[in-house]
Amino acid sequence: MVSLVLTYVGKYKPISESNLILDWGCGCARVITQLMKFVSPERLHGCDIDSEAIAWNKENIPGPTFNRIDPYPPTSYPDSTFDVVYGISVMTHLEETTQVCWLKELRRITRPGAILVLSVMGEKLRDTNMPASLAAEFGEKGFVSFVSNYSELLAGFSHYGYYREAYHTVDYIESNWSRYFDVVEYIETKHQDLVILRAN
Repeated sequence: MVSLVLTYVGKYKPISESNLILDWGCGCARVITQLMKFVSPERLHGCDIDSEAIAWNKENIPGPTFNRIDPYPPTSYPDSTFDVVYGISVMTHLEETTQVCWLKELRRITRPGAILVLSVMGEKLRDTNMPASLAAEFGEKGFVSFVSNYSELLAGFSHYGYYREAYHTVDYIESNWSRYFDVVEYIETKHQDLVILRAN
């Protein structure tokens, strides 16, 4: 995943010109630890609602700055802080109104011209994982989310039903996310697709 982030961020904004980089929803920092091979660790920030993961990161990964955040914005980051933000497997697990709240917060904490990389469920995952009962709603709206069978296991970090599975069409993203960012590219991959956004 880190190679994809580097490739598509670099296409629009060279990493060398990106001062502060945020891993939004960093978990156990699996992407940050790989990114540290290419970026000075002090430029890297990670945040997550998982307090245990953040505590582990702080103890075991020197260099980057890690912060525990609440399930809903705002964060403690000042306005216009980051040049790059990536969120892997975050928008894939939030219901619609929560996504909108976070899009607004990401817009607040990014600088003009910042590049964001957010992953969404691709077509293959929709075909295999999305319940058939949601097909009509998805076809009409371009977005659905549902409480998955593993949501209860993660309820301790927020509340039951916060962690879901969410699916988007490209048209939905272009129509709705463009209220907060310029949607510059949609990249299909073998797993989760990537949406490239630019802060305006």
